[in-house]
Amino acid sequence: MLLLEANRVVPVPRLVEAAWDDNPPISASHQIRKAVAELRQRIPGGAEMILTDGPGYRASVGEDQLDLSQYRSRLRRARKAVEEGRRALAAEELRAAMELWRGPVMAGFGGSVIDAASAALEEQHLAAAEQLFSLQLSAGEASSVVGELRVLVNQHPLRETLRGQLMLALYRTGRQAEALEEYGRVRHLLAEELGIDPSGALTKLYEDILRQSPELALPEPVREPAAPPVTAPSPPAGEPGPAAPPALPAQSALPAQSALPAPSAASTPTTVPAPPLPAMPSSPSTLPYALRDFSGRAAEMDWIRETALDKDGVWAHIVAIDGMGGSGKTALAVQAAHQLAPYWPDSQLFVDMRGFTPGQEPLSSAAALDALLASAGVPGEELPDDPAARTALWRSITAQRRLLIVLDNAATADQVMPLIPASPDCLTIVTSRPRLVDLDGARWLSLDVLTDDDATELLARTLGREWVEREPEACAQLIRLCGRLPLAIRISAARLRNRSHWTIQRLVDRLCDETRRLDELNSTGRSVAVVLRMSYQAMDEGKRTAFRLLGLHPGRNIDPADAGALLDCHPHDAEEVLEHLLDAHLLEQREPGWYRMHDLVRSFARGLLGTEQAGEQENQAVGRLLDHYVLTAESACDTLFPKRPRFPEFLPPGRPLHPGFATADEALQWLDRQRDSLLSAVDLAVENGHLLHAAYLPRALGFHSHIRNYPHDLQETNRAAVAAARSLGQPVLLRISLTNLAMGQWRLGLYEESAAHLREALDVARGGDRLGEAVCMSRLGQVYNSLGKFAEALELLTGSACLQQELGQVREEAVSLGLLSSVNARLGRYQESADAAARSLALYREIGEISNSIVSLSTLALALLGLRRPQTALERLDEALQLCDRLNKPANTALILSYCADAYVMLGRPEQALPYIERAAELAASETTARRATVENAAGRVLRALGKFSEARDRHRNAHDLASGIAFRYETAQALHGLARAGEELGDHGSAQEHRRRADELFAEMGVPREARRLA
Repeated sequence: MLLLEANRVVPVPRLVEAAWDDNPPISASHQIRKAVAELRQRIPGGAEMILTDGPGYRASVGEDQLDLSQYRSRLRRARKAVEEGRRALAAEELRAAMELWRGPVMAGFGGSVIDAASAALEEQHLAAAEQLFSLQLSAGEASSVVGELRVLVNQHPLRETLRGQLMLALYRTGRQAEALEEYGRVRHLLAEELGIDPSGALTKLYEDILRQSPELALPEPVREPAAPPVTAPSPPAGEPGPAAPPALPAQSALPAQSALPAPSAASTPTTVPAPPLPAMPSSPSTLPYALRDFSGRAAEMDWIRETALDKDGVWAHIVAIDGMGGSGKTALAVQAAHQLAPYWPDSQLFVDMRGFTPGQEPLSSAAALDALLASAGVPGEELPDDPAARTALWRSITAQRRLLIVLDNAATADQVMPLIPASPDCLTIVTSRPRLVDLDGARWLSLDVLTDDDATELLARTLGREWVEREPEACAQLIRLCGRLPLAIRISAARLRNRSHWTIQRLVDRLCDETRRLDELNSTGRSVAVVLRMSYQAMDEGKRTAFRLLGLHPGRNIDPADAGALLDCHPHDAEEVLEHLLDAHLLEQREPGWYRMHDLVRSFARGLLGTEQAGEQENQAVGRLLDHYVLTAESACDTLFPKRPRFPEFLPPGRPLHPGFATADEALQWLDRQRDSLLSAVDLAVENGHLLHAAYLPRALGFHSHIRNYPHDLQETNRAAVAAARSLGQPVLLRISLTNLAMGQWRLGLYEESAAHLREALDVARGGDRLGEAVCMSRLGQVYNSLGKFAEALELLTGSACLQQELGQVREEAVSLGLLSSVNARLGRYQESADAAARSLALYREIGEISNSIVSLSTLALALLGLRRPQTALERLDEALQLCDRLNKPANTALILSYCADAYVMLGRPEQALPYIERAAELAASETTARRATVENAAGRVLRALGKFSEARDRHRNAHDLASGIAFRYETAQALHGLARAGEELGDHGSAQEHRRRADELFAEMGVPREARRLA
């Protein structure tokens, strides 16, 4: 900072500001003085160089000691030389100054004060460079400046002076086509970035190049450059001319001496009048170029085309496209405009309204109107001063022409409405992030992310098809991580193109870290995070807070009640917020009443969380959401499973935000939809220290899994619940959590692990939890039933049923009776089995529980089959199937259909059994191993009855492999028995005998009498 202001006093407060901006520590002044003292010691001669002077410090250095001083001195001498008309000397001094330049001064190493000083020096450098190029072009050195100009133009693409000098240099070196291309590039950039056209000076230069104007001829190299055209003519060659004014570079216009030739010695006028404005082309088009790699959006393009060409009536013709940032709205609108251009031949105009352009304010309607009028060929001096008159002029023009107008990146309806032609012969295409609901008369297209196929095609076109073909799986992962957002895919492709040694998989691995995902999706000025931040910043503080808190939601689907919990408001008020965010395309809606965040929007929202100030607010929001989930899940399970044991001591206070469930179907639908959110909520509870929620919420998930049979995704959740309950030191909660974990393991066929956890739960319950003891006995008996330990199962289940009856726990008594029925059926005690099933069914019907009624009906049917009453069994099975259809229980449906098949075989009608068992096998394919083994054995029995013994043997072999793999001994024995019978029919008596021996051994170990070993 001292060297930036060498030989001048810099006050200590300014040094403090330079070091810490607006947030200095209390000891800031002391630290400045300490730093100065250290510098004086480290720098040779530092004490003489850094002087204390009044309120601050001064760096005392000579010009030869500091490159910045030398640089500024060279610029001063160059200016003086220009004033004296010594242009060659001026160029020499400027070249010497340029050689001292080593890039931006201290850029990125300081705060706002240093950055401002650096920016001022950078601007001074550019001005000097423009002045040097101007002198070189006037001296006929066009070929030597093209390379340097290209470098600076690439660094500062919107700087028209540099662009014009490059165009002139290219033209004077015989490269007219390239010069014209440069104008096309800057015109596109200005329209896209600023919503304006090139300046009049640059446009005139373009037209002069286009018609190869003699005014652009190379100047005589031996002559001094002529003065600007507003001065008297130059004297004859060799004589000194009058002093010219300093050739200070303009910010947005070309230096006159670069663009115009020197007047001849014979010229007589003392001034040259300004040239007339060029005539506008008959059908100007300011549309950006259509993307070569544009892909997909076929349905959307068809809709735009059909809507645009559907010109009925006399009203304004407006097509509006809204969508989240980065969804490709501009690309689609421009692509459509180019295709539709022949239908609106008078002009195609494009204006960037800058509604969400980083670092820029939205373009005002007045400024956009001026740009449109200029594009339509209205000279600047003919524009009315009154805004209303300009609007009227625009209406008049559009009433007489067929114009296609693209108003891109609009912020509000008010911004674009004054620009929309009233004439039905004009078409206006508006793009915006939020849906401009106040834009009356518009036909809307909401742009979603790409389909998988379109996203893959876009990646192939932007990256290269060979990349996609080489790594198809990584390509699919990349598209998923990009959320099928076009901008994210293009950025990913650009990063990979610039890193040819990378693979797609490497980028995928980097994107898998959600905390860094948005950082990775950043390339050469394009950033998904910046796009999303603009949408975020466009909202008021209340909406921004709501957006951040909604980012805490752990699942994919958010309903108004979820949002109400997070935002601490009524669901109706929360829905208003959700709808606003939906309009802003920060939320999506797949169906009414349910909202979701795009994955990248979620990553952005979560990146906004965690500041110290907002931490407590966020933790409270998480607590409210978890309270809502526990209370609502409890209500849903109470509706589905009436009379189940309740534990109000573990419930949060208050009432759920959800209004409740009138029917079991409504409750099940809520659990189905919220399952993923509930699973993630357990993780959220653990992460935020809400251990009671983490321990209790999985209970509801366990009840839901009982209906839907979702065991796989519950294991880690149940383990987390057990850990949370242990930490809380709550024995009842620990028993509940251990039981839930065990039953999930039972469904997965992990019978020994399940039994171990149930034995631990039983030990915990015997400390005084009689209800828990009865439940654990019942569940352990269920597991022993699967392990083929029928005697132990009978003892446990009989004791459990009695204890439940004593405690008045009707539902749990029914559960134990249903399990007793199953054990008795396997032991051949069919009448006892039928009695227990009937009592169980009666109890379930008494309390109105549907789910377990299905189980009791199926075990009753199994007992009836054992009693050789297949027709009655079919009647019970038909009742069960009707209930299955009501609850959509594919696991139970598969089992019941297999029992139906056994019944038809028993009736001697195996051909009727075949469709039942085929459907059962289809449903069981995605079910538990135990269920698949049971169905495969039933299929073997049906095929044996049909005389298809080889196929039957294959199905029994499948059943054996499945059942023996999980120690499901009863079905293992049934499979061996089926293999023996199929082998006998096929004449393979040796293997049949061995299979029968092994089956008999297993049946004997389990206590299954011989007469009960043959089901069909």
